[in-house]
Amino acid sequence: MDKNWKVKYYNGTDIPATTGSYECGTILPVTGVSLSHNELTLYEGYSKQIKSTLEPLEATTPGVTWFSSDSTIATVNNGLVTAVSPGNAIITVITEDGGYTDTCEVTVEAFGVNMDCYITLNVVEGEDIGLLLVADFDSIPIKIVSGSQEYDVEINTSWHPPFSVFTAGDSIMTIYGYVKWFNCGENGAKLTNVDASHNPNLEKLYCHYNQLSSLDISQNTNLKMLRADNNQLSSLDLSQNTKLEKLYCNNNQLTSLDFTHNLRLEYVLCCDNPLITEAVDSLFCSLPDKSISDNARLYILNDTTDANYADVIASNKQNAVDKNWKVLYQDFNGTFGDLHGTNILTTGNYECPAIPVTGVSLTTENIALDVNETSQLVATVQPENATNTNVVWSSSNDNIATVDNKGLVTAVASGNVVITVIAEDGGFSDTCNVTVNNANEITTPENINNLTLYPNPVNGLLNIESSTAIHKIEVFNYLGQLIDAVNINNKAYQYHTEKLNVGYYMFKIHTNNGVAVEKVMKR
Repeated sequence: MDKNWKVKYYNGTDIPATTGSYECGTILPVTGVSLSHNELTLYEGYSKQIKSTLEPLEATTPGVTWFSSDSTIATVNNGLVTAVSPGNAIITVITEDGGYTDTCEVTVEAFGVNMDCYITLNVVEGEDIGLLLVADFDSIPIKIVSGSQEYDVEINTSWHPPFSVFTAGDSIMTIYGYVKWFNCGENGAKLTNVDASHNPNLEKLYCHYNQLSSLDISQNTNLKMLRADNNQLSSLDLSQNTKLEKLYCNNNQLTSLDFTHNLRLEYVLCCDNPLITEAVDSLFCSLPDKSISDNARLYILNDTTDANYADVIASNKQNAVDKNWKVLYQDFNGTFGDLHGTNILTTGNYECPAIPVTGVSLTTENIALDVNETSQLVATVQPENATNTNVVWSSSNDNIATVDNKGLVTAVASGNVVITVIAEDGGFSDTCNVTVNNANEITTPENINNLTLYPNPVNGLLNIESSTAIHKIEVFNYLGQLIDAVNINNKAYQYHTEKLNVGYYMFKIHTNNGVAVEKVMKR
């Protein structure tokens, strides 16, 4: 019931109140937070929703707080960023549990065409070029320039209006302004190159049915969808496109494809390429693991008449199936036939080579805890697609602090201890120094190596600085109630007091040298 589930009999009637008293006892702590956008450009008066994602998704305390570094430039309300005036601001999200943060750099511009953001096409002079442009907002101004031809247009958020036609005044056509989705497909021999490197915010690129012999999308790190099918591409580097979800690259001259860095990828159409058996097996091995999804599709053959049919059949698709990918026929030539969407049966027995671990790292080097407190450490194994990502945890002194097999540290008694994580593969390790304090032993700020808090009184950011690392900040009201806690690992921290009511508060600062308490007035 606490999770908003209705508990009913099979016939749909409610089950009466149950009599048990069992309480779920596992507290799943927050270990991080990430934003859907880390960079954002807005015109004055426009708004954009950015989303926060907790790690893990099932964390017990999912609350977050949002702040803007300058509300005269951009404000934020539950992730909705509104541009106020030209300038730059940092939007910060902070988790209630653990104080983990992520930021988004917001640039606010006066309304108009941004001439620093553009896409360049190589075209045939005198020909009409069809384009379809989509923006984040309606009525966004765009300028298209080709030789003596100039067009001033407004674009909207719809992907469905007909193509607009623009005449090429020379061999270069440049599209200036913020374009979120760009479609220059089906121009055939009239379009021979696309350069979108100066539009890093591009999320969808359609450049199908042209005569592209190369395509550089290394600067388009926000790209989620690419249609580059029916061109003359002999290679396609996707290593920088970590957000890519869908790829159409069928009917090219590709001899290899590597998806090692495309962890969000869920759809690939790559039939009608001269991929030999070794390349197909390598492709299968590079696919991201989709164990938690049932939507991953790879279409690598049209039908039994494909030129590389024998090569694909000789590969081992089990390497893809083991990652929850379906390897299917597309049957895209003409009308869909009996093979469309059916499983390809392969005969090979190639096994993917193990990807060795090259290192392991912890999210923090130092933490300070009071007796009986806990802190979740997070170990990251490199590379992220390593075959064996298992790690082993240990404490140098279980009488001071223990650590479980998931990295949860529990303080037992005052003292210092080292928590070590070791990768099973390769024996790589990292450590975290843990200081356990007696919560009743309070020292003055002057005794903790020049700990300072300013300004005081404060009505915005409170600067907290120390010559040694600060590990935890606790805020108490004058009734002695804990109202906020932040875990950090830095010698300086800016605490947002905007969320505090006017009045006096006690800030309890945990450092390597001890614990100090100082009174702060919020105006």
